[in-house]
Amino acid sequence: MQIGFYLIAAVLFLRLVQIQVFGHEKYTKLAEEQYLAWQVQKAQRGLIFDRNHKSLALSNSSFDISVDKRMIDNPEKLSRKLAVVLKKSSSEIVNKIKKGNNSVILERKIDQKQATMIKVMNLHGVKIVESTERVYPFKEKLAQVLGFVDIDGNGLSGIELRFNEHLTGEDGWRILQKDARGKKILPISSSTEDPKDGDDVILTIDQVIQTIVEEELRAAVSRFNARGGSVIVTNPHTGEILAMASQPGFDANRAARTSPAAWRIRTITDIFEPGSTFKIVAMMTALENGIKKLDDPIFCENGKYKIFGEIINDPKRHAWLSFKSVFKYSSNIGVAKIAREIGKKEMYKSARNFGFGIKSGINLPGEVSGILNKQNEWSRFSLLAISYGHEVAVTPLQMAMAYGAIANGGKLMKPVIIKAVKSKDKQTISEFWPQSIRRVMSAETARKMTSILKEVVAGGTGTLAAISSGRVAGKTGTAQKPLEDRPGYSNSKYVASFAGFYPADHPEFLIYINIDEPYPIHSGGHVAAPTFKKILQRILKIYSPPRQYSGEILANQIEKSDSQVIPDLTGRRVQTATQILKNMNIKYQTKGSGEIVVSQTLKTDQDSGEFRKVVLTVSDFPNQTEYVVMPKLTGLSMRRAISELSVRGLTAKVFGSGRVYNQVPEAGARIKAGARCMLEFKSRNQIDTLLN
Repeated sequence: MQIGFYLIAAVLFLRLVQIQVFGHEKYTKLAEEQYLAWQVQKAQRGLIFDRNHKSLALSNSSFDISVDKRMIDNPEKLSRKLAVVLKKSSSEIVNKIKKGNNSVILERKIDQKQATMIKVMNLHGVKIVESTERVYPFKEKLAQVLGFVDIDGNGLSGIELRFNEHLTGEDGWRILQKDARGKKILPISSSTEDPKDGDDVILTIDQVIQTIVEEELRAAVSRFNARGGSVIVTNPHTGEILAMASQPGFDANRAARTSPAAWRIRTITDIFEPGSTFKIVAMMTALENGIKKLDDPIFCENGKYKIFGEIINDPKRHAWLSFKSVFKYSSNIGVAKIAREIGKKEMYKSARNFGFGIKSGINLPGEVSGILNKQNEWSRFSLLAISYGHEVAVTPLQMAMAYGAIANGGKLMKPVIIKAVKSKDKQTISEFWPQSIRRVMSAETARKMTSILKEVVAGGTGTLAAISSGRVAGKTGTAQKPLEDRPGYSNSKYVASFAGFYPADHPEFLIYINIDEPYPIHSGGHVAAPTFKKILQRILKIYSPPRQYSGEILANQIEKSDSQVIPDLTGRRVQTATQILKNMNIKYQTKGSGEIVVSQTLKTDQDSGEFRKVVLTVSDFPNQTEYVVMPKLTGLSMRRAISELSVRGLTAKVFGSGRVYNQVPEAGARIKAGARCMLEFKSRNQIDTLLN
């Protein structure tokens, strides 16, 4: 008996040694699996804002409800309880449970209220998993540009794709302790990694202008029975995109239910023969190289010109026209004759300088370069055809930036659609400043071209774009579409277009429009020009000139020439201010020492009065013991108001968005440098409502 006892004890001891020594790692792991659970802490995807900090893409919490069948004793009873919250029949829920595998998802994307109710019910075997749902509050507006995400929150197109790495963030994790029934009850604080939320992306887009553009484009496509169309609104001095829209569109919240053809950012992916809007290339080259003067006569063959075995026709018959009237009345024959004098080499060079046949470099995925064949690939007739916009293919964005070079005094600007990328704690990750790619023409040539484009709207083919409050400069285009199955051009399918800027001599807005296959009216002057007018008039009701656009680059305009603008840099850091001037190829000089630009002046030549450089006076923030006078900030944009405070050594606590509606202290108050001021911002609509 005693021997048996020792034998049993020896066996138990050996088993204990086996478990605790040799099987320690294995059994520890099994134990951890029973009472510990790994839980991923999802990072919040970054938000996308317009230039005025209106949310264009945001993430809302949503919840998935699932059950573990192995932990359910009475599926019927459970289903009855869940049916009340999920607003489904209990039979539907119980059937789903019985037909599914061990883990069954009962409902996806329920809201916070429903999830809380189920959590309070403390139902055994029911799991609530929190996730995020991407929401686009403006639905179809800007949908192609914004793009959308997949079910896991990864960007699939547009900004969501291009800036996915910034927007995504990094997931965290934590280890939870479980009770005997497998329920997670307690986080183990030493085993936690907090999530890092994604960065926010701020666009140059103005949501108000975008809405106007979307509505008017949709109306035009419907009015003219068109296949589709595109509109771009830019600030020609900076290259900032204020609106970018195309039809047909889609609701970004329902992207999966839409044809992929609607997802394209058509303004940068779709090419077309531009027709007469391309005539600016020949116009500029002839003026810049001294080949023609504004009043030089050109014989336009009474509307029909046979050359190199081809026939060039004009919509209206003209005999003799001056150089400027060739463009005013959009004579194909006249511009073809001008092109012959220019020659292939100069024509090709000018087209490339305008940015045709080259990607613009905009920060969006999918951009194409268009088509501009090399000179050795041109036929004898190609030079003439290209001069009036055939045998060349462009994107709407390329056309907008080319006309921007005329509007701003001769420089091709790089298109900017991203203002900044910022972390959740408002630290700037990256900023994007205006950047001049090259000078396309002299300021004098740009002035002459503007005068011609004003005539186009005043009494030429673009009269339906004219508005009563000021001069518009622009050009119409009516391009026959190439046949798809054989060489030649369609007699029934056209692209109607118009490019214009306003005010003509000091432009703030440039608008490019094309309408694809309008019917039965198809001319740019009767389809695109009146659409331009409707868009511009609506914009001006909100942003009437003279406008210091959002306190940005046009604030406190100082002219360098008739259309070149020097940005207001007061309140900015010296490094930022000088970088902006470098990007715009503007000469500068700094005076004083410190980190902040406190004032700027324009230095000109004493004899000619011509601009030479910008002089920036710099200083440090005022000493904290000094007193400063509180400036008047009401009506200013957020950036401008904060700049005015920072240059005086003051900081701001901000409420709301839009423009300054109220300030504390009031203007004129004497306060200590370093003090914090309260600024209340309201949108223009809110201010109007309060005043009425």
